[in-house]
Amino acid sequence: MYIPNDHSLHTDVLVVGVAEDAQRAEAYILKVIEKATAPKEEKPSEFEIKEARRAEEDAADLEPWMQTYVRDTALEQQHSLVRDSGIFNVTDTAAFPTL
Repeated sequence: MYIPNDHSLHTDVLVVGVAEDAQRAEAYILKVIEKATAPKEEKPSEFEIKEARRAEEDAADLEPWMQTYVRDTALEQQHSLVRDSGIFNVTDTAAFPTL
C-alpha cells in the first residue's frame, strides 16, 4: 500500500498485490475511514457511571421514615442558586439562616 504525501506525483492511495487481496484491503481501508469520520456518541465516564450506580443504591436503601433525616441535594442546589442570584423567596426558610 502506498499513501501519497504532499510531494507525491499520485494523489490516490495505491494498493498493490493479488487482486483478491487488494479488493479486501480496499474494503478494509474504506471501513476504517468511515469509522474514523463517523460522529462519536457521548459516553458517560467511568466516574459518572459509578456515581449513578451509587446514587441508585443509596436511593434503594432509603426507607420512607428516613426522608426527614436526609438532605435533598437537588433542593439545596436550587436554594443556593436562588441565594447566589440575589433573589430571596420570603417563604423559603432555607434562604434565611437561623441564629
